[in-house]
Parts: sequence; structure tokens; C-alpha cells
Amino acid sequence: MRKILLLLCLSWTFQSAGTAQPTAVPEPQISFAKEDRPLSYYIAQAGLWWEVLQKDLQNEDSWYNYYRANRNAQGKANWSSDFVKEGPHLRLGDDIVKLMGEHIPESFTYNFVRGSTAAVYPGEGAYLIKAYQMNPDFPGLLATVATYATSTHNPELRKEVNQRWFEKREFPIALMNYGYNTLQSVGENGILLTQHDNDTYPVWMLQDAKGIRTDILVINIDFLLFDGYRERVFEQLDIPAFILEEVDINEYETNWANVVQHFLGSYQGDRPVHIGLSVSQQWYQPFADQLKVEGLTRTFQPQPGKNKAFFREHFILDYLRADLEFTTLLPRIRDINKGYLLFFDAVYAQLSADEQRFVREIARGIITHIENADRKSYFESRFSD
Repeated sequence: MRKILLLLCLSWTFQSAGTAQPTAVPEPQISFAKEDRPLSYYIAQAGLWWEVLQKDLQNEDSWYNYYRANRNAQGKANWSSDFVKEGPHLRLGDDIVKLMGEHIPESFTYNFVRGSTAAVYPGEGAYLIKAYQMNPDFPGLLATVATYATSTHNPELRKEVNQRWFEKREFPIALMNYGYNTLQSVGENGILLTQHDNDTYPVWMLQDAKGIRTDILVINIDFLLFDGYRERVFEQLDIPAFILEEVDINEYETNWANVVQHFLGSYQGDRPVHIGLSVSQQWYQPFADQLKVEGLTRTFQPQPGKNKAFFREHFILDYLRADLEFTTLLPRIRDINKGYLLFFDAVYAQLSADEQRFVREIARGIITHIENADRKSYFESRFSD
């Protein structure tokens, strides 16, 4: 089960497009969530860093880059454990941790990687906390600690980490704005289901570092696959216990659908439930016809006039006029911004002529990045002059 959570905690999974070819020179490895390269590149880099390691097995930097290249390769292979068959020097995270334990057992890198690979298990979490104490500013560490804090229900630690992370200004303002608008979309004391890093970490950060909409319970559906987290949340929300199917790590998506549908079908409380527009509809397909777009979410009980109020009073929208940020995450920003098209579609008829003109201006820029021909044609027609 812990491997499921790695999809989130080891990447802060913003993906961006990349076209680089494999190189014969070992290069510092950045999470593919931040700077995406082809699978062939990461396979080659894993081999190159393994060769470097053979010259000095006590070198922390080489171990981390070797580990990171393998993690990136597995991510590019859709997190399949079979990715190791793609190259002679590819290894699973647990296997790399064992090797690190033989050569650099007291190091920051060993503690960080072991704690990260163990994801949310309390016993292994001690290694992650030790790494955090040793070097809290190491790139990528704060995302993992925030994940650990959430999954182990430690709000004090998560707030501390998110405040530190917010001060680093690592997130593009476009993702923070999208997160802000998503929070504004949720009813008072509501529950928000998210799926990815780019619709989750900014929202948590806004809550913890800025105190924005702290009444909302934000649940990333990845976490519902972890028994300890799910059991506690379900108990708090008076949702019947749910046992996940025993599926192969390469079929984890089966349980995403199962647990989300159990959540939606079993929750009987008073808190309004909202599903972020970036959550794949396949996870809640049986309920799709019952849900309506409200802001940047879908909900069972939309309130009349809310979308117009979001547009006129609550949302930050001017930033959508142009891509002005220079970031490797721009493709992911463009992808998540497609959610605005659903919001605009729902509110368009309620807007004034000037407001509709503003919507068309923004929508056209977003539409250019839609790949599905039918979907693109619909929105082009919807927001034509």
C-alpha cells in the first residue's frame, strides 16, 4: 500500500512536456514532475550515475541522482514495477535504499530516501523527520514531509512545513491562483476531493500559510488508499469502513474508483461535497449525472447564482489573459486551466456582453491547448463571436 502514496509524495507531480534526448553525460536529476524528459533519458541517466557510483560508493550526491533517475523512470512508466526491465541498472526504490544502507547509513540522503520510499508508515517516517531536521531546505523534501504530515494526521507539522515552503515561492502564481479559486468554489465547511499534486499542494499551502478557507477538509484521493488515513477520515465523517481490493501495484487505479465511489455513495453528513474539476471523471462515473459545475468543482447541490458571484466577486481571473511566467510547469498550468472552460460554460449565459467578451478572450487561449478534437470543437463553437 505504501507504494501507492509514492505517486504523490515523491514527485509533487506537476508534469511538463519534454523532448530531450538521452545524453552520455550524467546530469543532476530533477523530479520529472518539475522538468519532464523521455523515459529513454532517465534510463540512460540511471546507468551513467551507476557508473559514477562505482568510483565512490560513499558519495551522497551520486546516490541521490541515481535514485532520482530511477524514480523518474518509474514515473514515466506509469509507476509500473516492471520498469526495471527497461535497463540493466534500473532498480526499485526499496532496493536502492538497501544499497544506501550498506554504504551511507548515517547520511542525510539515506534518511531522506528511506523515509520517502516508506511514504507514510510511522516507523519509517522517523527517517524522514530526521532528514528534515538535518537539512530542511533540501529541494523536494518539504513536499514529502507535507505528505507525511497529512497522511499521519499531524496538522502542526504540515502547517510548519507549508509555511516554510510558501516562503520559498516555488509554486508558480498561476497554480496558487487556481488553488485559491478552487477553495472559493467550495461551500462553507465543505469537503474537497482532489487527485493530483497541482490541485492539492497549493490548496494545502493556502490553508496553512495564509489561513484561507481553513474550514474546508481537502482530501487527495491518493491518501484514501492508505488504510490508516482512510480509516480515521471515514470514522470522522461517519462513513462505513471500506476494505480495498488486493490488487497488483500496477493496477492501483482499480481502488481509486472503488474508494471514491464508496465515499460518494456512503457519506450522509451535512458538509457539502465538492470534486475538483481536475479529478478524472472515471473515478466517480456512476455519480457524474448527479453532479453540476460550481466554480472549479462539481457538487451535488449547486446554489443558484453562485457561478455568477464567483466570476464577479470571488475569483482571480485577470492572470489568465496571458502566459507570463517562465516555468517548466507551464504545460501543467495550461492543462489545469482547462477547468476554467467548464466554469465559463456554466456561467456564460448569465454574464453581460462585456463579461462574455472577456471570457471569449481567455477561453481562446486555453482552447488552443486542447488535444481532443471533439472537445476542442465544442468549446470553439461555445465561445465564438
